[in-house]
Formats: sequence, C-alpha cells, structure tokens
Amino acid sequence: TRFIGFGDMGVHYPPFHGDSTGAADVTKALEEEAAKGLDFILHFGDLSYARGRGYIWDQFMSQMSTVAEQIPYMVGVGNHEYDHVSGGEKDPSGAPENGFHPDWGNYGEDGGGECGVPTVHRYVSPDNGNGVFWYSFDYGLVHVIQFSSEHDFRPGSRQFLWLERDLKSVDR
Repeated sequence: TRFIGFGDMGVHYPPFHGDSTGAADVTKALEEEAAKGLDFILHFGDLSYARGRGYIWDQFMSQMSTVAEQIPYMVGVGNHEYDHVSGGEKDPSGAPENGFHPDWGNYGEDGGGECGVPTVHRYVSPDNGNGVFWYSFDYGLVHVIQFSSEHDFRPGSRQFLWLERDLKSVDR
C-alpha cells in the first residue's frame, strides 16, 4: 500500500502569497505521485486556510481537483478548519459549548469561525467515527486512523472511547 500523509497546505494564490510556491509545489508533487500509482492521500488538516472565506475554499478545491479525481483524498480537520471560541451551536462535530480549550493548549480562533462546517460539507468520510473529525478505514493491510487534535482526546472523552473501540476491533 502506497500513500502519502501530510498536514498544512493552503492555496497558491500569488496576490496573497507573493512568490511563495509551497502549495503549488506540493500539489504538483501529489499529482506526480498519484500518476505513479499512489493508493490514497491522507491530509491531516489545515487544508485551505480559508478561515471563513468561501472563495479560498473554491480555489483550494480547484487546486486539488486533479489529484482528487485520480485517487482517494481523505481529510481531517486542523485548527484552521475548526478552532473557534464562539458559535459552538453551529459546530457539526457535537463538541460541547465552544469546543476543546484545555488550559495547557494554545487553542483559539484559528478557524475564523468555520467550526468545521465547510469541511463537513465538502468531504465524505467513513461513518464509523464522527465524520471528518475522527474516523478509520482499512486499505490493503493498513488500518488508518484519522484522529482530531482539535477535540477532547483525554481518557473518557468520546474520541478516546471511540479510538479504544476501534483499536480493539483491528484483527491482525
């Protein structure tokens, strides 16, 4: 099984990013690897960096379309898709109040108020966890777990209990 897992990307849009070609270079590399027989891509989060701006999501989806048309492109949420300090009632993950903000973390409002809503409406994930927030799947002999660092993962939390059940169900 051949796959690439990575996080943090954004869009290549010269008016905002000047001469930076990072996102364009990553996209080109993913396209080249997909053409060589890559099985899937797992993008851990910080996808578009739209932070509530729909047109940036549109640019990102266009940028990734060649890859996503060829092979499975699985995503999770990062702080730039999810982090919020208000508007928790719109959070599709079911997190209590305004999300997970432990004293020892630097969780804030990096998501620009998105609360994961654009990601939920743009991507499909297996239904064995909590949507794009956390899930697992098997590909060949690989059991893949997409875990959210933006949600409570401490012992006893919904995500922790799901992870424990998921790992116990793997028969190798």
